[in-house]
Amino acid sequence: MAAYGNLGYLTAFDGLTIVDGSSSKVPVSEAPVGETGEVIDRFQELHNGTVMDYDGTSASDIAPGRITQVVIVTATVGSYYGSAIAKIGEEGTLTKTKFPSGTETCTARCTSVEPLGRSLPGKNIAYFLWTFQGKTNWV
Repeated sequence: MAAYGNLGYLTAFDGLTIVDGSSSKVPVSEAPVGETGEVIDRFQELHNGTVMDYDGTSASDIAPGRITQVVIVTATVGSYYGSAIAKIGEEGTLTKTKFPSGTETCTARCTSVEPLGRSLPGKNIAYFLWTFQGKTNWV
């Protein structure tokens, strides 16, 4: 079995299903969600051009970062998008299903849901990019 660490895909946010495990709402497999922490750097450039690192040789602190997931929706595109954009700006519980099994959650704020394109007329397929700002670490 491959070691996946904490890789996975987003499945729900604040009561709304993002990916449902069927063929109608699937994550783009080339873009799994992993650790999303961002380094808190404590660098300062002094007036003479010298860069000070106030962490010294210690590791920097990590803060929750931005979380993104591209989802392909193959049914009820209009209602999915309507429900998705209603979540923009809201804070809630974000759920990630881990590879090959298990789940993790964090508190996050939905910052955007962008349609990335749609299939030919008459086809009910669309791509959406979900973006969240993490507020807590994955647990």
